[in-house]
Amino acid sequence: MKIEYKFCDGLIELMKKTPLDQINVVMLSNHIGSNRQTFYYHFRDIGDVIDSILYQDKKIYLTKIFDFEQIIKPIVAYTNSNYQFLRAITLSFASDRLLSFYSAYFYKQINIYLRQNKSDKEIGQISTRHICRYLSTIFAKEMFNWVNEKQDESQKILVQRLRVIWNYFIKQYYSDLRGTR
Repeated sequence: MKIEYKFCDGLIELMKKTPLDQINVVMLSNHIGSNRQTFYYHFRDIGDVIDSILYQDKKIYLTKIFDFEQIIKPIVAYTNSNYQFLRAITLSFASDRLLSFYSAYFYKQINIYLRQNKSDKEIGQISTRHICRYLSTIFAKEMFNWVNEKQDESQKILVQRLRVIWNYFIKQYYSDLRGTR
């Protein structure tokens, strides 16, 4: 196993017992039987390890997207299967990294959808980027808040709310931009 993965797995194990804000490089290095110089050879800080964990699951990214469900289902499944880890991140110094992860995921997937449907040629690349940025920001905040307060809202309600936002932007707003309303 690569040492980077050992640090990632070690951090996940430590987070089960210790809040992320209390974990430091020495503690993590000792936990996996390494030293801090090795840690700093591979990572700048604990936040880098968090990023590595978040971005290593490439299965959630699709290359062809035909509808909203193909965007939302993989990220909701990922969130459900990693809920404890993600919840611990929302309660720590690294909460902005989770928000960035969700935003990057949605930006990439929405951009694929729009390019695949040739939307960027109809409304222009600048408008496409604005739609991607705006929708990804809204969706990222919704997902982050859902992780932070999951017990208050069901997955079904979250998906319904995101679908309403999606439908507005992809149908209403998009047709306004094209002038075909």
